[in-house]
Amino acid sequence: MRQGRLADALPALVSVLRDTVPVLEVLARIPARAVPKTAGWWRVMFGPRGSTGGGAPSATKHALDFRVLTGSRVAVFDASESLFRSVHLQQPQQSQQQDARSRTGAPVGFCQIPEFGRAIDDAVAAGRGRGTVAGIKIGVVCGAANVVVVGEALWASIARACGLGGNDSGDDVVVKMEEGD
Repeated sequence: MRQGRLADALPALVSVLRDTVPVLEVLARIPARAVPKTAGWWRVMFGPRGSTGGGAPSATKHALDFRVLTGSRVAVFDASESLFRSVHLQQPQQSQQQDARSRTGAPVGFCQIPEFGRAIDDAVAAGRGRGTVAGIKIGVVCGAANVVVVGEALWASIARACGLGGNDSGDDVVVKMEEGD
């Protein structure tokens, strides 16, 4: 094990695990359906019942993405947005979504999270003094070690804005992941 490819890859593997475990910890604390998209990328989907307007319950009106980045950083952002969409591409896509909505009566993709700017501010304030935390237009980027505090503050603000968590609220919060003690 001291020689060969495994020995060379071991530091990178440890780094990936060190950055991933805090994300899994915060996902375990969020009472909503979390779906792994790919290595280092999870999507938390949520929304009130019947939010699609078609009468059927929907738990996927909104979504929050968690992505592990290089340099021991994590991005947490509104999944209705893209990390890679440029300003020039955003305008035509929005008009295409409006056209699709008018044809089908239902939104295409996820809806923007209500009061998300306030949630970003709350998350940045919670992470202040704990390391690197930066609010961006569509979310928050923070150090992997701070994602639990930042993610919980972001989720708490989102839950308040969306009315999630009340006993009689009629919200469809799908899966509570179990925490290991």
